Amino acid sequence: MKELDARYNVPLHLLVEQERPAAEWRQAAPVHVHYHWLLTPNHQPRALELLAALGAQNDRLDWVAERTPLNGVGRTN
Repeated sequence: MKELDARYNVPLHLLVEQERPAAEWRQAAPVHVHYHWLLTPNHQPRALELLAALGAQNDRLDWVAERTPLNGVGRTN
């Protein structure tokens, strides 16, 4: 058994209420994110912004953006 570091348990749904994530989370390069309602239409832009602030790689952000918001309509740019 191995204890994984914080990148494997990023509580995006709790961090979203902070104007700026705490230093321990910035550039964390998340691996596993708890997003809960954050990928729905009203919250998806902030979720993507926050994931970027946490150091998520662009290809991962693009992948999430193409598949959300979760009501079946993807981001358009």
